Amino acid sequence: MIRNLLSKFTKSNDRRVQTIMGAVAMVLVLALVVGALASCAPISPSSAQFEQSRSQSVRIEVYYGDGDETGGLGSGVIVANEGRLVLTAKHVTEGAQKIVVALDDRTKYEGTVVWAAKDADLALIKLKGCGKLPEEPTLRVRTDPQLGEPIYVIGNPLGVHAILTQGHVASERIDGGDLFVDVSIAPGNSGGGVFDANGKLIGIVVAAVVWRNGGTSVSLSGVNVAIPVAVICGELKKDLDTGTACN
Repeated sequence: MIRNLLSKFTKSNDRRVQTIMGAVAMVLVLALVVGALASCAPISPSSAQFEQSRSQSVRIEVYYGDGDETGGLGSGVIVANEGRLVLTAKHVTEGAQKIVVALDDRTKYEGTVVWAAKDADLALIKLKGCGKLPEEPTLRVRTDPQLGEPIYVIGNPLGVHAILTQGHVASERIDGGDLFVDVSIAPGNSGGGVFDANGKLIGIVVAAVVWRNGGTSVSLSGVNVAIPVAVICGELKKDLDTGTACN
């Protein structure tokens, strides 16, 4: 259509035609570039979505000895509110004589480990009591995380309550059951949820990437290890019917 319109100009208007064609071409190029950038722009979750994910996340306090000796701190995610089940990393709860789980509103419940995976750093804690728990997040079980995909983590780094950090998937390859994410974490984040831009749970944080050689250790700054939902569901289904969204 543009060519047909331009062909109606006389030869004396050739220079004007060339100018117009150049301007049209530039506009088309800019439109294509802007469109491409818009389609690649990361989705920005809303504050309401962050609040929902935070309500689904918990702080785990671990006690040793007779149950009075303060031990470690970790994070977890509610995965079955009716079953009162919290998913976390197994190493958070190992050796604990007493476990206390704090919700986002600071309500606390004692908990008991009811399952620990044999082949993965995963555990389920069942909360005592009968208070109503927040709805569990949707588990993203049908699609794998993609390289560069935006994600966020909610946990309790260094014991600070319910901190949200953002990053992206560092490798879409699941290496030995692990997913690599580029997001800021610290001790206390272990067991915390990794959420996609739509608030779906795609994994839980379990470790930082550290290379060790004798007495030397080097961490890969910002890159950390998570266990993806596909592996989590596979481990759960090996041993029990959890009543979670894996089923």
